[in-house]
Amino acid sequence: MNDRRHRRLDQRARVLGFDELPAYLQTRCDASYSVPRIAAELGVGDWQVQAALAHSGCGWRPAAAAGIAAAAHAHAKAGSAPIASSRQGSAGAHQDQLRP
Repeated sequence: MNDRRHRRLDQRARVLGFDELPAYLQTRCDASYSVPRIAAELGVGDWQVQAALAHSGCGWRPAAAAGIAAAAHAHAKAGSAPIASSRQGSAGAHQDQLRP
């Protein structure tokens, strides 16, 4: 990615309220924006966004990992104990009921 293109993308990210392009890109990736959507917002081609993502090291987190992290954060914030697997809990309960 050449300096001129990088400066243009960085300026556009600043217009959108970000301190720098990598912060903009990571925020959009975290919000699950697609490459075409980011490109449209920046007013550039998809390939420029892909190059900027590769250059900056930003990227999307898998949705499952993001969901697990959010759930763990919510439990920690609420002071709750981690939720045990319903399989283990129900299997143990059935075994106890069957014992004399």
